[in-house]
Amino acid sequence: MSYCVINNIVTTFLSCRKKAGIILSVNIAAFTLFGCSSESPEHAFVRATTEHIIIPSYLGLEKSSIALSEASHTFCNENNEPIQKEQLQIHWHDTMAAWSTIQAIRFGPISQQNLDWKLQFWPDKKNLVAQKTLGLLSQTEPLTSKQLSQASVVAQGFSALEFLLFDPQAMSAGKPERYCELVPLISQQLSSIAQSLTKGWHSYQNDLFTYSDDAEFSSELAVVAILLDAYLSQLEILKNQKIGQPLGSERQNARLNPYFLEAWRSQSSLVYIRNNIEAFHQFFNRGGLRTYLIKTNNSDYAEHIERELTALNSALSETPAPLFTQLDAAQPSLEKMQTHLTTLIEVLSHDVTAALGLTLGFNNNDGD
Repeated sequence: MSYCVINNIVTTFLSCRKKAGIILSVNIAAFTLFGCSSESPEHAFVRATTEHIIIPSYLGLEKSSIALSEASHTFCNENNEPIQKEQLQIHWHDTMAAWSTIQAIRFGPISQQNLDWKLQFWPDKKNLVAQKTLGLLSQTEPLTSKQLSQASVVAQGFSALEFLLFDPQAMSAGKPERYCELVPLISQQLSSIAQSLTKGWHSYQNDLFTYSDDAEFSSELAVVAILLDAYLSQLEILKNQKIGQPLGSERQNARLNPYFLEAWRSQSSLVYIRNNIEAFHQFFNRGGLRTYLIKTNNSDYAEHIERELTALNSALSETPAPLFTQLDAAQPSLEKMQTHLTTLIEVLSHDVTAALGLTLGFNNNDGD
């Protein structure tokens, strides 16, 4: 039964009860669930992505970053005991994993004040992370949170902390006291940024459902476009930078270079490649893209995307790890991934966007 029919019945019923002199309390809001027109496919898609992907992912990043910050203080209070360092490294992996699931969201609160760069400076083709971080370790005066916030983003975030925790050079360089100042400072900053992003998204999500010429988004389709563009950009970063740069496919002298891998110092590069692919899979399923395509009569594209994701996971299962030491052996399966990513990107950027009538923003990660 449609809402319009139900509404007419309720209206008549209320009128009759009122004439009988009986006061009746009805939760009218309940009937709005049966609106004359159901929730639009666009609205449902944006709501699903926000509620099931973005907000939970930022909450996960916040939770793991708080644990990382606490572990960094424990590590330094325990005189750098090896077992405490191992625990701290595990917390770094957990927090980096949480970040890799939400890397695609480069709009909204994270676009303010270079927060994405403060979280992670990468790619680092000139080893600037080591240079800048060693510069802070060589300071004669105690380091403060103010100094860190004013320092280059290169010496902040996951990449700098990875250098401090996994590169032997960091422990032996500079002044030991600076080391145990910098590790907690960077960890605390990561935690503060994660908490601010979670708080920011609880407010910003309202903007995704507010449309006008003066607002950030003029229509539901504009929000659909920015979501699709965000994940499309991350797929291109995955193909061109996370895989392409180490393989040399993005350079004229096509030589393998494991130092171009993301997170090469912790030898966890493949983990974050897998997480990026899984993040898109979650966006496709729990985030509602698959359902949205079906509801808009684009089920063929949904099936095509599903096939490419299956092929990507198959190539992933064939890839040896760690990539830093197994890059040569991993090259065939990584090239398979590139091929399937290329197809997936083409389906999204051309077929899907044309079918949905979307206009995507300029993307400088496409390698064109």
